[in-house]
Amino acid sequence: MLCGHSELLAIGLGLFSTQERTTLRISKNLRMCGECHAITKFIRKFEKREIMVMDIFCVHHFKNGLCCCNE
Repeated sequence: MLCGHSELLAIGLGLFSTQERTTLRISKNLRMCGECHAITKFIRKFEKREIMVMDIFCVHHFKNGLCCCNE
């Protein structure tokens, strides 16, 4: 279930409603949990676009299946 994982809902909406190769930029006012971080890295491996999630601590920039925060 996606209850409480708003960034995953936003990523899903972004993938559905934008063109391919469009960078997804998501902002949230809480910390990104480890589960969402892992799922976003997995999604990035199959989608030909960059995903950026800005939380209260840092900007997670997912590119080429990796995140800039090295988690």
